[in-house]
Amino acid sequence: MKPLNSLRTGHLIGVFLIFILAAYGCEKNEGSETRAEIEVVNRLNTPVPFADLLITCQSSFDPPRECDIRIEARTDEFGKYSQTFDLPRILSVYASRATFDTVIIGVPPDTQMIITKDSLCAESFLSIVEGETTSITMTLLECN
Repeated sequence: MKPLNSLRTGHLIGVFLIFILAAYGCEKNEGSETRAEIEVVNRLNTPVPFADLLITCQSSFDPPRECDIRIEARTDEFGKYSQTFDLPRILSVYASRATFDTVIIGVPPDTQMIITKDSLCAESFLSIVEGETTSITMTLLECN
């Protein structure tokens, strides 16, 4: 009679272990963040440092709901920006960079200084997925 009892106890322990492992495997990964990473590059795929970013949310409802996100930021010296979000979102990302060039024409004391401004920009959408890091690379081109 004892072998039957120990066999039943072994089955119960096995079922209990399977239940614990299944529950652990189904547990949501609490360590992962909901993060967006944006990289801004130029036409030559070189990072654009200190590019201006405007990040707003896009409503997927009809009629659209009011946007509750408006982030004005700058990329770092490596052309990258990252932000953590609480919930999944669909974001509209606008990146721009203004460059100035100064040309001096003439011979002193009769000189003229001409300052030209050139704007580069890009626009894209970014879908933030809960618990994941979503990355996008934006290429700046001449603005229309």
